[in-house]
Amino acid sequence: PTGTGTVGPDTFLVLYNGTFNSASPLTNCSLTNDDIATGTNNRSRITSNLTVGTYTVVITSFDANPVTSS
Repeated sequence: PTGTGTVGPDTFLVLYNGTFNSASPLTNCSLTNDDIATGTNNRSRITSNLTVGTYTVVITSFDANPVTSS
């Protein structure tokens, strides 16, 4: 989906330095972001200067409602 604001999915981003382990989701967690601006922009954004290495990004929705696209 495109756009900003409160229209569309409420995404949640997690950046891992290395791999992601679903059994231990805080291991290797470097950065997270839920809302760019609470109440006015539910999109997520991570901005960071990264060094050379391996990173994993996990993208999910904030609530339990499934996100569908057309």
